[in-house]
Amino acid sequence: MTETIYLLVGVALAFVVAWCYFTAQRLNHLHIRMDRARYSLESALNRRAAVLAALHPAVADAARAAEEIELSYENFDARREAEQALLDAVGFPGDGEMVAAVSEPARLQVTPSNQGDVQARTDESDAGTAALADASVRVHLAARFYNQAVSDVRHLRRRPLVTFFRLAGNAPQPSYY
Repeated sequence: MTETIYLLVGVALAFVVAWCYFTAQRLNHLHIRMDRARYSLESALNRRAAVLAALHPAVADAARAAEEIELSYENFDARREAEQALLDAVGFPGDGEMVAAVSEPARLQVTPSNQGDVQARTDESDAGTAALADASVRVHLAARFYNQAVSDVRHLRRRPLVTFFRLAGNAPQPSYY
């Protein structure tokens, strides 16, 4: 009888240890994914700032200053404010408005009767504005990927057993961009 109890306790303990190990591994992989997404977001923000500096020399110093702000949990707000001030200085719409504006031409139906109109509209677009629009769309997508990774990490870290066993270690609580 006591051997059966010891065996059941041992199996339960082995199950808990295995669960903790695999959950900690999953959490580690999610943290790595989130860090990669943050680096991608920072790269996209830096690219957009470089495009703005190239297109508008008057804001080159502000663009370089925005690029120098490292994207970390402590200074998301500072980077976001610097980016918005940069966009406002050149009169460029925000990220959400830019995604809507860029996706508008994709909805055009090209038929033989309106092919000339669509071609004229495409030829009129400025290459610099297109590069800036592309950079802004990349920032928008990178921010979405990063925020999704943060959601996944936070969801797993909120589980009671993960918190009880401190499976997240010393990693800081991630924040949204």
